[in-house]
Amino acid sequence: MSNERVTFIDRRGRVDSDRPLGSVLNEAKDEFKEFAQTRVAMLISELRENAQTVKAAAPMMVVGLFFALTAWFVLTGALIALIWVAFEPSPYAPFLAFFIVGIVYLIFGGILSLLAYSSIREKSITPKRTIQLLKEDRTWFQNEAKTQL
Repeated sequence: MSNERVTFIDRRGRVDSDRPLGSVLNEAKDEFKEFAQTRVAMLISELRENAQTVKAAAPMMVVGLFFALTAWFVLTGALIALIWVAFEPSPYAPFLAFFIVGIVYLIFGGILSLLAYSSIREKSITPKRTIQLLKEDRTWFQNEAKTQL
C-alpha cells in the first residue's frame, strides 16, 4: 500500500502528483481531526454563551419571582376574603371560599401545564446553529467527493 501513488489536490488547490497514498490518508485524517475539533469547540462556545446569559439573568429572575409570589399570595388572600364575605351568613363560608379558589387554581394550573408540555414536545432544544453548519459541511463534503471522483 505504501508503494501506491495518487494524484492529490491540496487545500490551496495545487496538484500534487505521485504522492504516496499513506501520506494522503494521514493528511486527510489530520484535516478531519481539525474539522471535528473546530465543530466541538463551536458547540461548546454556543453552550457557554447560553449559560452566561442564564447566569446573568438568574439573580434578577429570583428577585422577580420572589415579589411575584408574594403578590400572588396577597391577591389570593384578597380573593378568598371576597368570596368569604359573599357566603358570610353560612358557617361554611371559609371552607367554600378556599375550596372555590383552590378548584379555579387547579383548573388553570392543569391547563397551563398541558400547554407547556405540548409546547416542549413540539419544539426541539438542540443547538440549531451547530446542526445547520454540520449539514452544510456534509453537503460540501458530498460535493467535494463527487468532484474528486
